[in-house]
Amino acid sequence: MHTLSEDFIKNITPEIAVQILKEGNERFVNNLEQNRNLLEQVNKAADGQTPYWATPGAAPSWVPATISSWGILLSNKYHGRLCHWRFIKSMSLLGIFVLIISCKKEALNPEKVSNLLLEQDESCRIVSYKWDTGTGIPWDVVQHYNGPHLDYYVTTWTDPWAGNLVSKKRTVTYNNAGNPDHVNNLVRFKYDEQSLLESVTTYEDPINPGTANEVNKVPQYKAYFKWKDGRIVSINECFYKTIMLSAFNYEYQELAPWSYSTFTYDSNGNIITRQVLDENKAWKYTISYQYDNSPNPLKNRFLLSGDYRAQTELLSKNNCTKKVVSYPGRDELSELTNSYQYGNNNYPLNGFLGDGQFIDIKYECK
Repeated sequence: MHTLSEDFIKNITPEIAVQILKEGNERFVNNLEQNRNLLEQVNKAADGQTPYWATPGAAPSWVPATISSWGILLSNKYHGRLCHWRFIKSMSLLGIFVLIISCKKEALNPEKVSNLLLEQDESCRIVSYKWDTGTGIPWDVVQHYNGPHLDYYVTTWTDPWAGNLVSKKRTVTYNNAGNPDHVNNLVRFKYDEQSLLESVTTYEDPINPGTANEVNKVPQYKAYFKWKDGRIVSINECFYKTIMLSAFNYEYQELAPWSYSTFTYDSNGNIITRQVLDENKAWKYTISYQYDNSPNPLKNRFLLSGDYRAQTELLSKNNCTKKVVSYPGRDELSELTNSYQYGNNNYPLNGFLGDGQFIDIKYECK
C-alpha cells in the first residue's frame, strides 16, 4: 500500500476518491486485508501528510474509521461543542458519501483487529536490566528500539571459566504487518489470515558453526495458539525428534503434543487459571494466579523468547504476585509468591523470566 503524495492529491478527482473508498469498503465487507509496511509509510509521511478523506467522530470512540479498511484516512475526533464551523462546512458532503457506501452490519470481532500483542500503548518500555541467575554475577542486557519496535538486544556476561566478557546480540525481524517474523532465525513466528499468532518454533544454535560440518535449522520446540475475543485461550506444545539419515544429514520429525494448556482471564486481561493436560489429555495440574495493579513490562520479551512451557502468566496485563498449583488426587497445594519493588512510574524495578530474575530494570517513558 503506497503513501499518498502531494502530486497524487493534486491529480485526484472526486470520482477517483469515491472509487477508492468503495474498493476499500468491499475489502472490509469480505474480511480482506492489504499488506502495509507501516514503518515505511510513517517515514514517508514524516514531512507532511496529504489525506484525501476525513471522518469526524466522537473523541472517546474506540473504533475509529482507520480500522475499517477504507484505505488511508485522517480520522478527526472532536468533542461536540469544540467542533469549529469551518470544519463542519468543509465536511458538509460527508453525509452524501456515507449514504453512497454501505457496510455489512456485523459486530466487530476483536480477533480480526487484534495484532500479535506486541503493539501496546504502554507509557514506558525497558531499555536495560540485569539478569540474575543466582550465580552472583548478573548478566547485563541492553535493548535497542527502532520506532515502536524492539530492534535488537545485547546480552553481556563474564565467562566463569575463561574470565573474559562475552556478548551476544539477538535481532528481531518484522514482517510487512509489523509483527515479529523471527529472532535471529532461532525463534520463528507464524500468523493466520487475521495476523493473529498461530505458532512459534524455536531452533537450536547451529552445530559445528563455521565448519564444513555445520548443521543449522535444527527445530527444538513448537507451540500452537488459539484465540478468542482477542486473547490467547490455549497453547499446545510439542517437541521434535532428530533422525540421522547419514553422516551430517538429519531429518526432524514433529512429535505429538505433550502438553495442552487452557486459560481463563479476569476483566483486567490477566490469566487467572491455567489448566494443563498431559499428552493423553489427562489432567496434569492447574495453576491459579493473583496480580498487582502495575503494568507488566515483560510481556513482549516473554513472547519473543519462544518458550511457553512455564510462566505463561507473563501474557497478562499486570505482574503475578502469587501462584497456587493443584494436582489431581492430592490435597496439598504448592504456592509461590513474587515480590516487587516499584519506581516512580509505577513500573516494577524487578521481574521474573526464565531461570532468573530481572533486576535494576531501567525504562524510557513518554
